[in-house]
Amino acid sequence: MLEFHYNSEKTIESISYLLSKAEGSKMEIIRLIKMLYFADREALKEYNFPITGDSFASLPYGPIVSKTYNNIKKNVELPSLFNDYLIREDRWIQLKKEKAIKKLSEAEIEILDEVFHKYIHYTVAQLIDYCHNSSLVPEWRDPGSSSIPIDIEDLLVFLNKTQDEIKSIKESLKEHNEITSFLSKYEP
Repeated sequence: MLEFHYNSEKTIESISYLLSKAEGSKMEIIRLIKMLYFADREALKEYNFPITGDSFASLPYGPIVSKTYNNIKKNVELPSLFNDYLIREDRWIQLKKEKAIKKLSEAEIEILDEVFHKYIHYTVAQLIDYCHNSSLVPEWRDPGSSSIPIDIEDLLVFLNKTQDEIKSIKESLKEHNEITSFLSKYEP
């Protein structure tokens, strides 16, 4: 199974960027999680690589970015990187202070802008209905009351990637993960 390297810096920059565009610099957690998922999905479609590197899963309310969801929703206290920039209030997440954009590329910011403008006017119920539409989001599977991992290879097929493209993505991903793993040994 394909797995990307989770990039917490890009994730928090993406969250900060999206929240800074929202009214009052806050939005429902579920909306934010869906926007991050659709941004990663679009980046995979356009550039063969997601923004956050998060893993994906199907939940009853649609697809999510798993690690980010767990960091925001399930933990009583946000991890320190998230806690520096975010305030969680019940089902809402608010920007405490903006995170400077250092890791996100211009192409990734464009994707975040597109996703924000596409989904910000949906109600949460409309967003969930959209996620449950198999012609729009075919990778989502009803998990009942649990969750089901979304296989990246299946998602790439749904995004109309050819087998040659998928093979190339796998090779690039393997190299990327090896380099990332090597470099992480030397980070302070």
